[in-house]
Amino acid sequence: MLNAINRRQARCLLEHDALKKAVTSSGINVNLLTFRKVSSTNDLAKRLSNSTLEKPTLVISEEQTGGRGRYNRKWISPPFVGLWFSLVYQINSNRNIGLLPIAVGVVIAASIEENLQLFPSLKWPNDVLVNGKKVSGILCESVCAENLNKTLIIGVGVNLNQEDFTGYPENATSLYLQSGKFTDRTIFLVSTINRLLCTLNRLHQPEFLDSIRADWLSRAFRLNEEIELQLSNKSIVRGRFKGLTERGEIILEDRSNRVHFFDNGEVKNTHF
Repeated sequence: MLNAINRRQARCLLEHDALKKAVTSSGINVNLLTFRKVSSTNDLAKRLSNSTLEKPTLVISEEQTGGRGRYNRKWISPPFVGLWFSLVYQINSNRNIGLLPIAVGVVIAASIEENLQLFPSLKWPNDVLVNGKKVSGILCESVCAENLNKTLIIGVGVNLNQEDFTGYPENATSLYLQSGKFTDRTIFLVSTINRLLCTLNRLHQPEFLDSIRADWLSRAFRLNEEIELQLSNKSIVRGRFKGLTERGEIILEDRSNRVHFFDNGEVKNTHF
């Protein structure tokens, strides 16, 4: 659990030397790149993907001017109040790769539980909610580099200490507004990256599939309820949310008890 801090402490600049010391002292072996302001940490991380990386690279910025989520939606990323980062991670197997957004969601939820004693839910495929409102989003991308290495770009945004959500989407919130506590961003980052690297190291193991699905489903938003799923082509399908496939697809059962699998789309907040 995080020690209590005040507003001034919460809004300290994320300085490279302090972050490097915290990361190294925790035994996390990554290249660390810190920036005051970038357009998008994912876009910057992609430019690193043609390099042969001896170890994972963490790109973190105090502010993003062009942060984005799925479907190129804007992710508001102001300075001093959140975490906006991308992890560059090279792999040599595609095994369980479809479960990556699911796995990262579990990582973020577990970090929130550990540090703030809140109990997030996970909305398929990549949103982290607290009390039904969004505190974190995940954007996973992959790049096949010129050197033939496949590189994962794992982008994460977490709303930690915002107090005012004027101009944000209606369902956005922060961990501060949900807990009444300011979060030390460095401690939360170190906890999350440590957990994320442990998860990625297990990604290709046979037993990973069942364990990560179980972890995700234990936090699933509206599991076993009737939901609406808006597909990428904007069409709407309805059904009872029954679970996930081995590839991370959502399973819906229609009113004729027929089962359907979908690998794209967004669960809407509509209740029937």
